Amino acid sequence: MLVAVALGAMLMPLNSTMVAVALPDVGHSFHDGIAAVSWLVTSYLIAMAALQPVAGKLGDRLGRRPLVLGGLWAFGVASVIAPAAPSLAVLIALRVAQAAAGALVFPNAMALLRELLPEHRRAAGFGMFGAAIGIAAAAGPPIGGLLVGLFGWQGIFAVNVPMVAAALVLGRRALVARPRPAGVSAPFDALGAGLLCVVLADVALLLNPGAIGSGGRAAAAVALLPLLVLFARRELGHPDPVLQPRLLRRVPFAAATAGVGLSNL
Repeated sequence: MLVAVALGAMLMPLNSTMVAVALPDVGHSFHDGIAAVSWLVTSYLIAMAALQPVAGKLGDRLGRRPLVLGGLWAFGVASVIAPAAPSLAVLIALRVAQAAAGALVFPNAMALLRELLPEHRRAAGFGMFGAAIGIAAAAGPPIGGLLVGLFGWQGIFAVNVPMVAAALVLGRRALVARPRPAGVSAPFDALGAGLLCVVLADVALLLNPGAIGSGGRAAAAVALLPLLVLFARRELGHPDPVLQPRLLRRVPFAAATAGVGLSNL
C-alpha cells in the first residue's frame, strides 16, 4: 500500500522538475521561444496549487480510493498523448490535464496513508512518503536530461507510463475502499472552491515574474486583497467550507502550514 501511494505521489514532483531541462528542446521542436515554453512549468504549478485543496475536499465526500485510481488513469492517458502533441498549445493543455490528475492523487494519497496505516506505523509511513517525494523532486533534472539526450523531449512523458501502470496494479490490490463519511448534508462549496482556485492562481502568477509581464503582475497584485476578503467571508459563512479558516486558530496546524509554505517558497 505504501509503495503504491508513494509511486503515485512521486509522479507529481518528478514531472514538475523533469520538464524544466527539456524546455530548449521543446522550443526548438515547435519553433517557440523560452517565454512561451516556460508555460509548460508555470501552468503545471498553478493548476497543482489551485486544485489540490478542492480535490482533497472531494475526497472527503466521494472517498479517497476512486479519486487516487482515477487520477492515476488520467495522468497516464495525458502522458501517452503528450509525445504526439501537434503544437505547444496542445502540449500545455496536456500539462494542465496532468496537473489536474495529480491534484486528485496527491492529497487523497496522503489521506489514505493516515486512514489505512495503523497508528504505530503512521510516523514511519509518512516519513518514507516524504522521503520519496523529496527524492523524486531532486531526481527530476538528471533523469530528464538523460531521457532528453536519449529520446528527445518525448521521453520525459513516456517514462510516466510504467510508473503509472505499477501504481495502478498495486493500488487496485492494496488500497482499501473506506465507507464514505455520513452526515454531510450541506451542499458542496462550489463558489468557495472556485474562489480558492482563483486566489491560488493569482498568488502563483505573482511568484512567477516572467509569466505575465509587469502589467499583468500589477493587476494580479491589485486583485489579490479583494479576492482574499471574498474568499474568507464565503468560507466563514458556509456550513461545510472547502477550506476551513478556523483551523488556523490551532497553533500546531498553523505552524505546520507555515513550515510547509516556507519550504515550498
